[in-house]
Amino acid sequence: MKNIKKYGLLFLACFCLAITGFAQEGESDNDEGNKILDRLVFGGNLGGGYANGFNINVSPTVGYRITNTIIAGVGVSYIYSDFTNRWDGLRWTQNVTGGRLFAQQLLFQNLYARGEYEYLAFTAKIRDDSGRILNESELEVPGLLFGGGYSTQFGGSGLGFTFEVLYNILYKAENSPYPSPLVIRGGLMFGF
Repeated sequence: MKNIKKYGLLFLACFCLAITGFAQEGESDNDEGNKILDRLVFGGNLGGGYANGFNINVSPTVGYRITNTIIAGVGVSYIYSDFTNRWDGLRWTQNVTGGRLFAQQLLFQNLYARGEYEYLAFTAKIRDDSGRILNESELEVPGLLFGGGYSTQFGGSGLGFTFEVLYNILYKAENSPYPSPLVIRGGLMFGF
């Protein structure tokens, strides 16, 4: 738990320093185009699937364009999974909720670097074919993710697609909702 707090606080401190340092540049621009609402970036992930059950993932984000190349923001996550294991016939259900702080820096063209602190809480239940709960667990899991991504716009509308590959340095297989430390995401953004 000490490491979780240490890494989380370290990332939060870096996040706040980045916002403070680069916000001054944004404040010096007094153009009409630099209003707060014009600098907001909306996006996130919406996904789902079906294979022996189904899953739903809703993860909206909102960011603030500190400079033309730096975005910092927050997001929330909700993931629900419900499937039946083919090998033993047991039904697994999982609810995951959480939040995140992120910062990303445009490197060149459409490529960017991203850092993110994520905190997830999830409950998992395993039921037999009669519906009786065999096992129930609740975990709270932090994540410190670093990596990069690619973004592209659809015409001049401000709507764009993002694709990210992040590595969770706090990953532990026994208590993570992710199958590996590598997290791959795709989503839409508005205001890029």
